[in-house]
Amino acid sequence: MALEYALGVPKSFWLNLQANYEAERLEANKGYTITDEERLVREALKDIVEYLRQKGMVPVNEGKDDLILSLRNALQISNIANLDQMVPAGAFRMSADAEVNPYVAGAWIRLCQIAGSEEILTTKFDKQLTSELVNEIKGVMCREIADEG
Repeated sequence: MALEYALGVPKSFWLNLQANYEAERLEANKGYTITDEERLVREALKDIVEYLRQKGMVPVNEGKDDLILSLRNALQISNIANLDQMVPAGAFRMSADAEVNPYVAGAWIRLCQIAGSEEILTTKFDKQLTSELVNEIKGVMCREIADEG
């Protein structure tokens, strides 16, 4: 407020200037946010990186730390070390013969989630079909559970 009073420049200008400065600082320092764990995970994701490069989602020639930042963007995740948490426990059977890297599995799951969220629905809304669906759901919810024993 003091700058607005002293110079006659609106406070919104000074606030926007500060916000732009903070954004530039974040951009300049984003490399410092990379963890050692992410560097280890990056090595496990070589096949994912190759796939993303083929699809044009990750630049071809970039440094190792820049690659981590590109992976974060491509996978829309704040830390690639969290990819192992993408694998839902018990959702599917893992092979007993082959070792599955949870980071690689998490990356593929994340790519599928992203691809699925970008799907465009072209079906028109039909109120009559909605009513039928609601009645069908009610029927399923009220049905007795059969013993499987």
